[in-house]
Amino acid sequence: MQSNDEFIFNSNDACIMLQVSAEALRSRRRRGLLDGYYKVINGKVFYKDLRPFIVSRTRSKPLVRKRRRGVTEKNIPTNYPNYAFKKHNDMKMLAKLQKSVPKDVQELIPEAVELAKGLKQERIQKKLAQTSVKNYGYMFNCNEPRARPRVSWRTEETTIFPEPKNEYDQYLEDNNLTKTPNKNYY
Repeated sequence: MQSNDEFIFNSNDACIMLQVSAEALRSRRRRGLLDGYYKVINGKVFYKDLRPFIVSRTRSKPLVRKRRRGVTEKNIPTNYPNYAFKKHNDMKMLAKLQKSVPKDVQELIPEAVELAKGLKQERIQKKLAQTSVKNYGYMFNCNEPRARPRVSWRTEETTIFPEPKNEYDQYLEDNNLTKTPNKNYY
């Protein structure tokens, strides 16, 4: 059991000893880095003699940036910041391949690429031929002969307040006659 005689320094004194701000001292206390070095007495925090920059625990491993070597060889997505870096890296990989591959094999590479593209296209065509078109109902494929006819839910436009017909239009309607086109209707 520790006695209260050891805890003689207030927060200001502890800040001066550790050469940190009051907020840094509070943060260290909350995180548990100063366990055993402080005590709350009557609502006030008192510290015992501290050596500068002492903490109860340290990092076991230093922070080191993770290296991503060989990412392109493992087909892992790359994180290039711009297109120029990608092109530069591709050129370096191409130069490395050109040193290790004989010239006669390098001349056959374009033909092999074209052959591979053709085989891939054939494979895609076979896969498309095997898949059947899904029937989502007559609404989406109404042009098929087995589909039901399209139902129109549209209503005719009617005016709320129709204009009264003039005498000429009324006469034509009563006698079932049609208007003859003239220059007024063009």
